[in-house]
Amino acid sequence: MGENLLMNLNQLNYFRVLAKTQHYGKASEILHISQPSLSKAISLLEEELHVTLFEKDGRNIKITYAGEIYLEYVKKSLDSITAGNEVLSNFSNHQKTLSIGVITPFLCENALYSYISSIIQPNPNYKLSMKVSQSNTLLADLKLKKYDFVISSYSPYEPTISFIPVMERKYVVCMRKDDPLSHFDKIRFEQLQERNIVLTTETLHSSAMHKMFSYYHFTPNIKGVSNEDYALVQMVNSNIGLLITSDHKQLHDENIIVKEIDQTSFHRYIYLAYEKNRKPSELAEKIITYAKKISISEENH
Repeated sequence: MGENLLMNLNQLNYFRVLAKTQHYGKASEILHISQPSLSKAISLLEEELHVTLFEKDGRNIKITYAGEIYLEYVKKSLDSITAGNEVLSNFSNHQKTLSIGVITPFLCENALYSYISSIIQPNPNYKLSMKVSQSNTLLADLKLKKYDFVISSYSPYEPTISFIPVMERKYVVCMRKDDPLSHFDKIRFEQLQERNIVLTTETLHSSAMHKMFSYYHFTPNIKGVSNEDYALVQMVNSNIGLLITSDHKQLHDENIIVKEIDQTSFHRYIYLAYEKNRKPSELAEKIITYAKKISISEENH
């Protein structure tokens, strides 16, 4: 059966090339087979289909109407098979490449990142592919099989995804060193009522912060927004406003002071997210298992 399938695929490829050239000699050169072999393969295909695919046109040939119809299906079929072969040929390599998407706060010293590094670094056969993006984009791409798992905010709108809480971050205010509030150890929301604020447009993170604002009856005077933390820090540097966000390494600019918000009811939790119904690679499964072991409890209101 395998030999017959291979022969049929060869016949289809021969047919496609001959349909393009409409010349046995040219097609034979492209396919690296003899003209008699090509002619026999096409004859066998016509016998199997019970139709004439080519007809003589002087010293050349031309494709028939039936052949033109069949050609469209052959092209799609062969293209699909080629794509499938490429996926499978890369499959073993993919199993050894951990492909993950992360949000910026993950890019700091933490237990999960250290564990990933401890697996990837000493093994010459393992590779790490990491992309930084926003949570909504990462979760959408996870469902498109672009990642083994992602590190993101939690979304209540993803029933096919499991979320493991792996990191906890305090909410902070970022300000210039010459800001009047820089002398306080912690910042209360009342102190921010008359100040301009800059915030992230990252939907899930922003939604979580607005729950905190509502709980403390704080309405921010939003002066600037961005999807990039670096851009938000530059807004602070430019005195556009104070940045309220969760603490992470990228906020600590030489001209910026980071102050904790004086509240204990809300923290930002960061999750390892993976698809419930997709079997992970051996490498990804190790890390997911570890994430479950170190998962933290959530205490937000």
